[in-house]
Amino acid sequence: MKEDYIYKLNQLVEKRDMIENKIQAIKRIAEKDDNPALQFSSSFLQHASITREQAPGLFDKVINLSLYYLQYELDTLNATINKANNLLKEHITDEV
Repeated sequence: MKEDYIYKLNQLVEKRDMIENKIQAIKRIAEKDDNPALQFSSSFLQHASITREQAPGLFDKVINLSLYYLQYELDTLNATINKANNLLKEHITDEV
């Protein structure tokens, strides 16, 4: 039983780390003017017949929405990890 808790907890921690890495990557991309995501965004807007001048800040809004979603997912995972840690501590204490 304890091994199951530890295994699941490790999976949650790995997922949390992956999300934190995604957040950092998005922030790094957003800081560059010549990044592929910005070029893609410009290309996408051109295909939609929208210039960057007509839609200023659209790329920033997309980045912020992505960061908001990832931060929400990260907060949820952290709460789950904390709850799992507490359950594991209780389980270990009960065994001793």
